[in-house]
Amino acid sequence: MSPFITSYKNIVVVEGLENMIEFSNVIRIGKRDKKIILNNINFKIDKGEFVYLVGASGSGKSTIFKLIYRDIRATKGKVLIKGTDITKLRNRAVAFLRRKIGVAFQDFQLIETRTVYKNISYSLEIIGKSRKEIDERIEEILKFIDMENKKFEIVSELSIGEKQRISIARAIINNPDILLCDEITANLNEEIKKNILMLLFKLKDIGTTIIFATHDKELIKDFPQRIIELDEGVVVYDD
Repeated sequence: MSPFITSYKNIVVVEGLENMIEFSNVIRIGKRDKKIILNNINFKIDKGEFVYLVGASGSGKSTIFKLIYRDIRATKGKVLIKGTDITKLRNRAVAFLRRKIGVAFQDFQLIETRTVYKNISYSLEIIGKSRKEIDERIEEILKFIDMENKKFEIVSELSIGEKQRISIARAIINNPDILLCDEITANLNEEIKKNILMLLFKLKDIGTTIIFATHDKELIKDFPQRIIELDEGVVVYDD
């Protein structure tokens, strides 16, 4: 099937599914306490798929994210991104891997005293993009999240919902293949939650693979997608 270009610049969406993330018999044991954190984890997530990652605190959700981002390595088993076992990557290759993985956090992790532009531009500056490229990309991203008129506003002056949108914008500035969302709708009102989910579904529709860690059962009920549930380091539900 032939690919087509969406309105989101430089992203090609290919019809049909493509495996993006695979955990194959993954075990993670804590280095200090030797506790089994993840025990024989197996799942596959396709390109453009949206997956809720649920489970109690300490169930292993954060460890899943750290393995995908290669903050840590699996003790045993394989973590594959687009077919490549990232547990074997050298440090230089890890840096390139991370350019294609965006991370959005519950607490935004924005610089409150700087402008929206500066908060988003930093990721492009450190990889050597020209000012022209940065300006064009930020214009594009702000249009995508419906915040074109906020470019030079100080972050501290934004609403909570706007801050979370900027946090997502920063996470997707490099056109990531994968977006990891860590409780990003916690403590937000229902209207803001809905707006954030609608934005994420726009990303899903153009091929971004999204893993969304949450405790919010009502959110999952209102916006049903595949669920992977962890309990004490074991996948107990996947549907």
